[in-house]
Amino acid sequence: MSYDEKHYEEGIYRKKTTDGYIYLYINNNKEVTQKDLERIGKLKIPPNWQDVWISRDPISAIQVIGKDSKNRKQYRYHQVHIEKAEEQKFVRLYNFIKSIPKLEKIIAEHNNLNIYDKNRVIALMLQIVKDYHLRVGKEVYARENKSYGISSLRKKHVKIENGVINLRFKGKSNQRLYYTIKNPFYVGAIKMLMKLDGDNLFQYVNIDDDGREKILNITDRDLNKYLQDYMGSEFSIKDFRTYGANLYFIQTLLSETKKRIPKDRKTIKKNITNAFKSTAHHLRHTGAVSKKSYVMNFALELYQNNPEFFVANKNADPNAFLLELLKMYKKYILNN
Repeated sequence: MSYDEKHYEEGIYRKKTTDGYIYLYINNNKEVTQKDLERIGKLKIPPNWQDVWISRDPISAIQVIGKDSKNRKQYRYHQVHIEKAEEQKFVRLYNFIKSIPKLEKIIAEHNNLNIYDKNRVIALMLQIVKDYHLRVGKEVYARENKSYGISSLRKKHVKIENGVINLRFKGKSNQRLYYTIKNPFYVGAIKMLMKLDGDNLFQYVNIDDDGREKILNITDRDLNKYLQDYMGSEFSIKDFRTYGANLYFIQTLLSETKKRIPKDRKTIKKNITNAFKSTAHHLRHTGAVSKKSYVMNFALELYQNNPEFFVANKNADPNAFLLELLKMYKKYILNN
């Protein structure tokens, strides 16, 4: 028996009863102790989850595994694991930003390829992701949920008027998304891609060894592989959204600081609230999502506790200032 199998066998499962749920140890089918029951209550497992497995180890990284109403596997993690993942995310973001010039150099080279070349199309897609922060998307979500991202966009989502591209589609959580692309370089390339047969917007022409042509879709895997090949194996397309969220947050925070010097708690709160609103607007989600899943908490706490630092840097370049904050954060976690 492997470690994972042994670990699973030593877990806890949830059983529905007429009064709610009971929790039983997998290895002996006995009800859990009061101590374990109290811990399980704090995990706040959604009632609609099926096939729920709970770790017997109160400090294991994965505390709960279950399947949601769409049969997708979901997890609950230990707080220490969440904090470690948060640290790694922003250390990676620092490395990501530092590596962007290397990626931009490769993209500039691939922009000179034939418009139907695979690398040329991927280069275009990454430029759009960087500028507009679209999610990557997956074909399975397009088929099952009718929700889309850059890799699964259809031609029906594109409307061209007066030299401008308007994208209209349903994204994550059934949100209606609207993007207007005016960059002539992007518009011209998308017009050419619209001429290919097939429903998907981002396709390329593959030529086999016998010279036969076949039109293929660019997938989310293609995008991530390109990024990892030319930028670094630790990165993914999601890092563009993390980067965009933190850049907009810092940019707006500096702008708000110029308008209203944060001399009191009320002004500090107002500036932070406006920064989250701006970030949410640009990334097409809510301020709560920005705060919970994207924006570096270190920057938020620094503004709350040491607003003078932001006042002193209110005229700084937002990208350079973000890098400085990330550098400070790296130093902070190494010393704690």
